[in-house]
Amino acid sequence: IQEKESPVEDQPCPIRPHQEMVARKVIVLLQHLLHNFNVKQLTTKEDMLKLLTKKYEDDFPEIFRKASQKLEDAFAVEVREVNSSKPSYNLISKLKLPNNGRIRPGKGFPKTAFVMCVLGIILIRGNCASEEDIWKVLKKKRIYPGKKHRIFGEPRKLLTNYLVKLNYLEYRQVAGSVPPRYEFLWGPQAYAETSKMKVLEYLAKINQTTPSAMAAIYEEALKDDQGQTEARDEDDSDATDQTSEDPSVKLPANPTVPVDP
Repeated sequence: IQEKESPVEDQPCPIRPHQEMVARKVIVLLQHLLHNFNVKQLTTKEDMLKLLTKKYEDDFPEIFRKASQKLEDAFAVEVREVNSSKPSYNLISKLKLPNNGRIRPGKGFPKTAFVMCVLGIILIRGNCASEEDIWKVLKKKRIYPGKKHRIFGEPRKLLTNYLVKLNYLEYRQVAGSVPPRYEFLWGPQAYAETSKMKVLEYLAKINQTTPSAMAAIYEEALKDDQGQTEARDEDDSDATDQTSEDPSVKLPANPTVPVDP
């Protein structure tokens, strides 16, 4: 008796050529947006549609959304529409780093992801990380001290010079260390522009997990966020009290109507 061939085993897996092409177009658009940022040019919607060709015009919302998400995950930037004579977009750094995340003057790529990564290492290490620990993690991402990186430039200079001068990091010698060893903490500018929860959420996202998966750090971040909220509420309350007591400060006649500054 001749056995019948299994139609399931012999048939190749179904291929989805359209979805594969959409995935490729996502990478094409991502590279185009990143290139334009590097050379300090806005990206118009018209240019993006031309790049994708008319065949994928209906897929533009999906392609644009996925490209924007990948850029946010990889570079800690937002793809945001900017004021222009026609619909145009730019990458906006999630931190207020000089030159929209480039740090140094002129052209270049955003360094925001590097900063967020280092802040995350410090957070996970208990709010203080040794220089050795920082480089141990960065080397796993193929970022080496003294070796120029295509996106981040010379990493050691970025880490120990620029980010320290900009007050995103505090760099200090470990007390009593012989030979001297150094460690990093968050600087005042980091506390002013982001929070432990935002950094934790970013780390969780790029590692495809959830913030609550790191339970102890998550609880600390929650408390930190709550403390910041309470501090802001107190500041607002103090400002309101001062305004009420100071006769030289006049409130709008109708507080329900927004007043332009």
